Amino acid sequence: MTTTALARIAKSSNVLLTTYRKNGTPVSTPVGGVVDDGKLYILSYPNTGKLKRLHNDARAVVAPCNSAGTVPAGAASLEGTGRVLDRAETKHAYQLMARKTPLARLARAWYALRRKPDPWIGIEVTFRDSHGSA
Repeated sequence: MTTTALARIAKSSNVLLTTYRKNGTPVSTPVGGVVDDGKLYILSYPNTGKLKRLHNDARAVVAPCNSAGTVPAGAASLEGTGRVLDRAETKHAYQLMARKTPLARLARAWYALRRKPDPWIGIEVTFRDSHGSA
């Protein structure tokens, strides 16, 4: 893993998360994320395609992008392993995201006012080092 690529992903407001269908077809989705301790954390709603795909195939590729999913020219992507987090781990991912973006705090307040539980599920992407191990 290159620290330059990870730093660029960490600075980006969005990342392009590529996950794989059962038949191996890649599917890319622009998402918000936060890097902590060399890992990428993402929040997603339950029953989304990316969660279903990660349950079947943990491979993930991440690159910085804009909100439309366009990756800047020359931007490096990182390969890794995605994992769907449990509720306690999702809480940690939410706390990290809330530090990065006020919108996450606003969304949580909205659910609290409506007396509904937080709907998010966390995803953690652990990146491979330059030798190919996660």
